[in-house]
Amino acid sequence: MLHVVWSSFVLVCLAEMADKTQFLVIGLASKYKLRQLVVGITCSVILLNLFAVVLGRALSTLIPLTFVELLAGLSFLVFAVMTLRECDDEDCQVRQGRFVSIAIAIAFFAAELGDKTQLGAISLAATNPGEELGVFLGATAGLLVADGIGVAIGLCLGRKLPERLMKAISFCVFSVFGIVTLYDPLRELLGPQAAACGAAGLMAALAACYLHMRKRA
Repeated sequence: MLHVVWSSFVLVCLAEMADKTQFLVIGLASKYKLRQLVVGITCSVILLNLFAVVLGRALSTLIPLTFVELLAGLSFLVFAVMTLRECDDEDCQVRQGRFVSIAIAIAFFAAELGDKTQLGAISLAATNPGEELGVFLGATAGLLVADGIGVAIGLCLGRKLPERLMKAISFCVFSVFGIVTLYDPLRELLGPQAAACGAAGLMAALAACYLHMRKRA
């Protein structure tokens, strides 16, 4: 079992390095509190690996990849807009605190579902029958370590860079990932020309949103 745990840990941790979800974590860590990040990401990692081990083979038929990509792309865009919001009022901060961990969990889950790290866990579970617990433990530890590095980087950047600049960087990161993630499912559903027009429209809307929020700040 220890061999399966170790191999799962190494495979998933290396696959997550420089992956889009690690960049997502860096952006989230620059804005949200450590406790909110830990709760949201840990819950998502556990659920993701349960899916991989228990429902891995059937997942692709239960949840179409197009739907997963749409959900992930929209989650990125929501977080892009959320990075620009000002929340100085104490009651506003309390309301945000209640739901931020849930929002982080949903965004991370949607971004990671069907990604290469989860596919790796599915493959390990399929090739190691009877070792599902070892695959689950190793894959969960691998994701937590890799994304813990992302959290550390994000927190470090958040302390050293001005808040206004960090918000702009986070907005750009989430916007780019959102549009790139949405392009493929839109192309599949609407065709390449309509997808390109949709991507251009989203970029224009996000730019307008950014300028509007900056004027209000």
